[in-house]
Amino acid sequence: MGGGPNRRPPARRPRGGTGLNRDRHTLQQPTIRPAEPTIAVQRPAILIMMGVLFVLALVTTSAILYWFFYVIGALIALSYFWTRAAINNIRIRRILTSKSATTGDEIREEFYLTNRGRLPVLLVELDDHSNLPGYTASVAENLDARQTKRWFSTGTALRRGLFQLGPMTVRTGDPFGIFAAEFGFPQANTFVVYPPISVMPDFQIPAGSQFGSTRSLQRTQQITSDASGI
Repeated sequence: MGGGPNRRPPARRPRGGTGLNRDRHTLQQPTIRPAEPTIAVQRPAILIMMGVLFVLALVTTSAILYWFFYVIGALIALSYFWTRAAINNIRIRRILTSKSATTGDEIREEFYLTNRGRLPVLLVELDDHSNLPGYTASVAENLDARQTKRWFSTGTALRRGLFQLGPMTVRTGDPFGIFAAEFGFPQANTFVVYPPISVMPDFQIPAGSQFGSTRSLQRTQQITSDASGI
C-alpha cells in the first residue's frame, strides 16, 4: 500500500518546431544539391580525333602524331578536371522575402552565388523553372576564385493564384567547351497572389437602432431581432 506518487514522463518537444519556425526555415535556408552532378561531352569530335591520331601514330610511328596525341589528351584531361572542379564548388542560396502578394505588387528574391574553388568559373547559367506568369530568375554569371556574388531578382505579380518559385538547373563547363556539367537545385517556394484590394467610396449605412437610454417611437429602417425570457 505504500507506493510512491505516480510520475508522469517528461513532455517531449516536437522535432519540427513551431509552424513559424518551419516557415522561416523554408524561406531562408537553401536545399542541398545532389552530390554527384551530371557531366557530358559537348564536342565528341575531339575524342574521335584523338582515337584517329593514336591509330595513325602506332601505324606510322611518327613523332609529330604522337605529339598531337599527347597535346589533345592533355587538353581533354584539363577540361574534364576544370569542369568537375567548377561544378563541385558552386553553391547557391535563394531567399524569398515574402510568400504572398497582391496583384500588381512587386516580387523580390535575393540570390547568393558562391565559387568555393581555386579556379575561376567563366560561365555559370541558372535556369529558373518558376511558373509565375511574367517572372523569371534565370541569369548567367561568371565567378572568380573564391568569390560570392549577390543580386536581387524582381518582378510583378500579374495574375492571382497559387504558384511555385523554383526549382533551378545550374549549368557550367570548361573554357574550351569540351565538357558541360549541370545539377538540379530543387528548392521551390510556394507563392500566393491575392486579388487586388479595391477601396470603397465613403457612404453612410442607415442605423438599425438608436443608442442611449431613452425610448423612441420612430420605426427602425430594418427589422431587428427581439429576445424574450421566461
